[in-house]
Amino acid sequence: IIKNGEKVCLGQRTVLIRPDKRKVNPDFLTYYILAPQQQYELLGTANGATVAHVNIPVIKNLPVELPDKKIQQKAADILKAYDDLIENNVWQIKLLDEASQRLYKEWFVELKFVGYETCNIKAGIPEGWEYLPLQDVIGYEIPPMTPFIGKNFNVTRAGIHADGILKNEEIYNIFDTNKFLDRPVKIAISNTSGTSGIAHWINSFYNFKGNDVVDKKDELVEIVKEWVDEQYNEGRVTMITDGELEAIVKETAVKLNQEKYLR
Repeated sequence: IIKNGEKVCLGQRTVLIRPDKRKVNPDFLTYYILAPQQQYELLGTANGATVAHVNIPVIKNLPVELPDKKIQQKAADILKAYDDLIENNVWQIKLLDEASQRLYKEWFVELKFVGYETCNIKAGIPEGWEYLPLQDVIGYEIPPMTPFIGKNFNVTRAGIHADGILKNEEIYNIFDTNKFLDRPVKIAISNTSGTSGIAHWINSFYNFKGNDVVDKKDELVEIVKEWVDEQYNEGRVTMITDGELEAIVKETAVKLNQEKYLR
């Protein structure tokens, strides 16, 4: 509804309805058209491939049930009062949300909580505080594949995915989870991981960068792959643990005299 003094500009696919105030209350007409039944009738005739729109003749011919003007006014006043209440509540919720965000930032990001002036900071947190997994705090065991917070949400064991991650991680990862969540993509090693999975695990576990990065064709990678295959040929059904992989990598590195694994 355009109020007195408001200046508007009609955009594309926009229609201005000027009601005859002698017959209909503008507020009543607005709520009437927005009612489910009228919306159903209007949208049932809508067309357009990308944006649905209703033709002007359909709008002009829409039947409108008009009670007495006094009833129209009373109905409009009731509905408008509810709308105003909702708008006011939304505004208050927005203010409370902004206040809570400021308080959170001040206390837990800037560490300017009550008494911070006399508090010692150790390892990035106030003395006496501690880091705890979310599930320990809320008393609920988070399923491991829960997006963003599950311990295995960005873990794969498929060799084809590991190969793609080695070539271009952006294809397989929705964003840089290592940068924003401190959660790099991980490979769970099994009989389906292949040399690509093992190479990715090594690079991630040892934090290899630049010239230290190993390729899936690396001799050490192929030897570890043979060891993994032996485990499953003997009937193993569980994932290879990081401890087991670290042990076989170090053992193989000693045989191959590859010192970068022994630093």
